[in-house]
Amino acid sequence: MTNSTNLEQSRKIQIDVVKVRPEPANGLREEGARDRWGKYGSAPLAVVVFAIAAAAELYATLAATGGAFCYSVDDAYIHLALAERIAHGTYGLNLHEFSAPSSSILWPFLLLLGVGTPWHPYLPLIFNCVFGGLAAWLIGKCVDEWPWQSEGRLGHVKRGLTVVLFVLGLNLVGLAFLGLEHVLQLLLAVACAYGILQVHRGREMPWWCIAAACLGPMVRYENIAVSVAVAVVLYWKKSKRMAVWTMLASLAVPVAFSGFLLAHGGFVLPNSVLARGTGGTGWGGFFDTLKQNLIHDVNQNTRLTWVFVLLFPAELWWFERRKRPVAAAAVTLVLGLVLIVGRVGNYRYESFAIAFTVLILFALLGDRYRQWHLAMLVFLLCTWPYLRYLTLSPVASENIYQQQYQMGRFVREYYQKNVAVNDIGLVSYRLPQSIYVLDTAGLASRESLLEQGRSAEWIERFTRNHDAGLAMIYSDWVRGIPPTWTLLGRFETTSPLINAAEDHVEVYATSVGNAAEIDGELREFHKTLPAGVILRLRREPVTR
Repeated sequence: MTNSTNLEQSRKIQIDVVKVRPEPANGLREEGARDRWGKYGSAPLAVVVFAIAAAAELYATLAATGGAFCYSVDDAYIHLALAERIAHGTYGLNLHEFSAPSSSILWPFLLLLGVGTPWHPYLPLIFNCVFGGLAAWLIGKCVDEWPWQSEGRLGHVKRGLTVVLFVLGLNLVGLAFLGLEHVLQLLLAVACAYGILQVHRGREMPWWCIAAACLGPMVRYENIAVSVAVAVVLYWKKSKRMAVWTMLASLAVPVAFSGFLLAHGGFVLPNSVLARGTGGTGWGGFFDTLKQNLIHDVNQNTRLTWVFVLLFPAELWWFERRKRPVAAAAVTLVLGLVLIVGRVGNYRYESFAIAFTVLILFALLGDRYRQWHLAMLVFLLCTWPYLRYLTLSPVASENIYQQQYQMGRFVREYYQKNVAVNDIGLVSYRLPQSIYVLDTAGLASRESLLEQGRSAEWIERFTRNHDAGLAMIYSDWVRGIPPTWTLLGRFETTSPLINAAEDHVEVYATSVGNAAEIDGELREFHKTLPAGVILRLRREPVTR
């Protein structure tokens, strides 16, 4: 009896084992998937998304410009031209004339690599792809800070969708094709956001996050807001000495650079910063510019949208007094400074603050509300313009290709004398240093920056003093064209305006220029224009 009983029990155990065997197998597969995601995280997916989107954007840009690569703003070529002059011992766009046309301290020096080589024009894009990949990696790491276990079985799907939307919506790809320093600026801001999230989770802030806070103002002055936020977090977490050193280190190079500018007869800030921030008219101009920016951004609903977003970290800071989430204080500080004095609504100036805000706020909302849908709704509400810009960036490159690219080609290959322009990048880049570029907008000219009237008499005197026989300008940027000038033609943009200021650039022979000679050169140049580029000339040739 005993043996038969044991045999029956043994069979029963075997049957039970067979019945329950599929359950641990499924559990092991799910656990294995979690382990793989835990090992690699969201960072690789973010890099892949960025690479695919950047390749698609490059293809669209080349298709728009007929195969001639062109950045989506003329300013990219200001930095490239400045790098050329630095390599020859001059800080400015004209040989032996000091000026500060770059809004970034560090970026032109990075572009010294490869000056004079055939691949130098592509260096900003190469840098931006590298920096963009690193930023995408950190974005993926920040996304992993969300409490995904609360999202249940769809957690992996939601996390993957979040990574895709973040990489595209934070404008990484659009910024890369500007050819400017904004991708590096965003990378440093994202690194600081990641460091603050580590502190928020009770960990130590990585040293490289602190280094990013110190380096940020060297890339763009606006990153001082992020440096202050990092210093506040460090101070709050009892690292007072590190907080002080972080602020001192972040301000050291900008202060030294201001000393360099003043020592060479410049202003305390670069011309480009003053031109966009004050119009060259001091504090009065600063407040006028601030008022104009506020009116523009409120009309476009940009600033109002981010004021709404600001309520979330402010609410967390005010009501969770016991926890006092210092990350919410950092977001409130940065977003508040940008909304008050920053320039927003231009696809690039506020991108660093948006990335910083979104990555921290997303994790904070996850901690408090655990509502993925709410977080994504807020994200899409705020970043829709940047998602849309993915389709506009190639058109912006087409704008620059149809105007400034052709202007630069005409001066280098046909005219080859002193010229007056208000978009100085492509005209100055790879230009023989014997040719003087007269900047009527003020980025590379102290005299022009300080001139408030910009009357016909002033611009006549300005061009005559510098022997500029050719002027290619937006006529609306000056208050009257001198009667001694001769209109010879105009470059017209056929694509919708995105980053070009106006849909046409007028070409004049000034009072010191030979109108008949320039007219003949324009007609020869007209024969070389690619399809889609319009240079509308006078019907009859100009005679002597």
